[in-house]
Amino acid sequence: MFDQNTDAKSYQFQNQKNKFSGAQMNNSTEPPVNAALSKHHVINRKSLDEQFYFQSLVDTALQLGLIDEEMIDHFQNSLIALLAFKVDQFTHGESSSVRVEIAEMLMKSNLFTIGHHLKSFASPDDALKCILTTPLKEVYHLGLTRIHTSVEHAKKLHKVVLKNHTQTQNETYNETLIDGIKGFFKLYDPNFEAYNIHITADYPTVKPITHLDGIEFILAYLKAIYHENQFCQLFDSTDIHLYLRGLHPQYEVLIINIFEPLLTGAIACNLLDIDETRLMVSPFYLELLYTKLHTLSKKAIYLLLRRTTVSLLDKLNFDRTSSRKYIMLALPIIASRLFYALKTDTLAQTVYVKAAPTKDKTLLYHAAPKMDDERFREVLAELTECRFSSDRVALILKEVKAIEDFEDFVEEATLLKSEINAILSKLPLIEIAMLIERHPIDLKFNINDRTAQELLLTQCIEEYKNRQSDATQSALKRLSYHLSK
Repeated sequence: MFDQNTDAKSYQFQNQKNKFSGAQMNNSTEPPVNAALSKHHVINRKSLDEQFYFQSLVDTALQLGLIDEEMIDHFQNSLIALLAFKVDQFTHGESSSVRVEIAEMLMKSNLFTIGHHLKSFASPDDALKCILTTPLKEVYHLGLTRIHTSVEHAKKLHKVVLKNHTQTQNETYNETLIDGIKGFFKLYDPNFEAYNIHITADYPTVKPITHLDGIEFILAYLKAIYHENQFCQLFDSTDIHLYLRGLHPQYEVLIINIFEPLLTGAIACNLLDIDETRLMVSPFYLELLYTKLHTLSKKAIYLLLRRTTVSLLDKLNFDRTSSRKYIMLALPIIASRLFYALKTDTLAQTVYVKAAPTKDKTLLYHAAPKMDDERFREVLAELTECRFSSDRVALILKEVKAIEDFEDFVEEATLLKSEINAILSKLPLIEIAMLIERHPIDLKFNINDRTAQELLLTQCIEEYKNRQSDATQSALKRLSYHLSK
């Protein structure tokens, strides 16, 4: 337990990143005079840790000789006093003790709040001057006020994002941008958990947002989505839909960033001298693009993308300065992926071949017909003659088109676990989802009602699912949901 009266001085907030080392408590709460204040020093903002800004600022100042051990003593004493104050608030004055986990949560929240105010200064030098001349409790309250202002700013930005959101059927995009962000505002607690985001923000931005917590993360995330949406507004929703279907027929359930493929596709169209906003990439144009790019180095591809993107944005009359800057910062990522795709002959996974229009707007699984009994017996006989597992797997993959036939061969041919796993690794995602639906691990099913081979298949399916990435597992859940409707 953490007791604000007896245990405050023993609480080690050095557990946070960028510890303050070798410090002892003193009884002073006023900042001591420090000769370093009169010297001119410059702290590089880029050298500081944005996630632990206050700790990083103090640690850097100590290394540069801008503060001394006496000032470190003062900061530690002030932080413990602030923690005791927040414990009293958290318990509504009813107790002076909280669990260590709660004390750590409150300390982390306090440090985030102080750092949030310090980030508002034009330079780290000015931020350092602030904490050298202002009691930390006052800095904390200034930070708390700024957090509330940031929350209101984020709410307004969220409304703008929703008003100009990309018209897409991708579920992760829609769920994150609507329900996810609303959930953050509902759960966010600046007073005691200012650093906590609460939501997972599953929809990815083109550049991952790292080293930020709480409202700072949400603001950065919404700003990124705003810039990406501005570019995506250049495309008709139908063209977006058909272009993304070039990635996967059920892209709607995948966790993908929409902005990146649209920008990549538009750049490719500009290089190929075809309509950029229609994204009419065909296999012929893909081959032509490969011919243009495959001999270039990664740096040469990047420089070409820079020139092409400037031309593209000018041609499309895209004159939003901040969004143009955001787009240009995304080009190194696109250049790297293009270079890799060219070297591995996977260009179609980076620049998509636009799908043909279809009237079917629902997710349907069209099951292949089962093979007739005679052909099944013939394949079964061939399997018994195969000397190697690899030959058995190859034969099944060649002959089997229906899930039901695969299930029958698992049973009748007594497939090994390694053989089942090899076959599962080759199946489309939607067929894996079908198998998950057909072979659930459900305690309501009596184990005695299943054969040993059926149990083995269920085990293999579950293990296969658990080996997949979070994005693939999420896609499987969404496919299963749609298939069960």
